[in-house]
Amino acid sequence: PGATPRTSTMALANGNIEYLLAISKDGLENAIQNKSSLASGVNVYKGIITYENLGMTLGLDFKQLKEVLV
Repeated sequence: PGATPRTSTMALANGNIEYLLAISKDGLENAIQNKSSLASGVNVYKGIITYENLGMTLGLDFKQLKEVLV
């Protein structure tokens, strides 16, 4: 990516536009609930760890994302 910064920036933007549009249209919580691919990228939400491996690595508690969104 460093050798072709413009190309890599465009690829990154194109890859994220779907998520950004969903968030701007539906709001963050609804977008997370409606798009499993977006939800799978959430590690921490409202200060709560929602990714089990992260919690285990840090020795901290975690909750499933759907529990936090309720």
